[in-house]
Amino acid sequence: MPARPSSPRRQQRRPRPRPEAQPVPASARAVAAASVEPSTAVPATAEPPVTRARRAARLAAEHVDYTAEHAIARRDLSRIALLSVVLVIAMLALWLSGVV
Repeated sequence: MPARPSSPRRQQRRPRPRPEAQPVPASARAVAAASVEPSTAVPATAEPPVTRARRAARLAAEHVDYTAEHAIARRDLSRIALLSVVLVIAMLALWLSGVV
């Protein structure tokens, strides 16, 4: 498969100049070197870190009572079941009578 020529839009792009790197000041180098040296490390006898106080536990939300919704759903499902039985009986009656 031949190589596809690049789009003219890509040819018009110019590379953006990168910003010059800033030299690191001597004070920053001294701080970095001091933090690495073992002689300036914090001794093991330093006081332990401060622990945060525990947050007070929130009260649990009250239980939602779905009794009314369950009763409505139960009534709807019983109506659907009754209607289904009636329709099946009607279909069987029509089939056995030979009308359909």
